[in-house]
Amino acid sequence: MPDSSLSVLDLRIVNALQIAPRAAWSQLAPILGVDAATLNRRWRDLHATGTAWISTFDPDSWEAGALVEINCHSGANLRVAAALAETPEAIGVDLTAGGRDIVATIAAPSEAALWTYLLEELPRIDGIESTHSHPIARNV
Repeated sequence: MPDSSLSVLDLRIVNALQIAPRAAWSQLAPILGVDAATLNRRWRDLHATGTAWISTFDPDSWEAGALVEINCHSGANLRVAAALAETPEAIGVDLTAGGRDIVATIAAPSEAALWTYLLEELPRIDGIESTHSHPIARNV
């Protein structure tokens, strides 16, 4: 399990990469107040422990999307998350606490494909108790 005790520098690195994911360490060094080698080393540590990562998807590959809140049967969270992560429509799968067990970002090439996934394929995943979907508005 990732270490949850992040330093202020670790949090600043993650935030900088959220804002400018392709920035070179040499560009971020003067902004964050440390040298590029330190940033590189800290990022490698964050990545190696699974604390932080970078993921991408082609924004032109989908026309319809939804955020889906998923509640699982007791003990099924990890199994459901793993099954979701195997589907090409799931571009993000996050385990959460509170009012839902998982939040998944789902993307499909068309609205019809999105609704087919949400209404026919998603319910076939064993361990899902309930879902609540929120369409993603997209400016094309």
